[in-house]
Amino acid sequence: MMKKQFIKELNHELRPLNKKERSKCLNNYDEVILDKMENGITEEKAVSELGNVKLPAKDVLNSYIDSEGRIIGRKLSFNPKGGFHASN
Repeated sequence: MMKKQFIKELNHELRPLNKKERSKCLNNYDEVILDKMENGITEEKAVSELGNVKLPAKDVLNSYIDSEGRIIGRKLSFNPKGGFHASN
């Protein structure tokens, strides 16, 4: 997978976050991939080292969950077939 596709899929998985927070996370992962490439790793290899896009998305979303399971003021649910989604 290439960086553009990874970022696109990560953006989709992070949709429970507001636009500002999602943008910060996407920029961070973009930088991680670019840093790896600057160190001589191919784009595909840099992305593959991050694993399935659902794994970093889960880590990011978990960092936004409060003790009652709310994310940015909403409940967060996970469906193994559909990923994370927020509900009111």
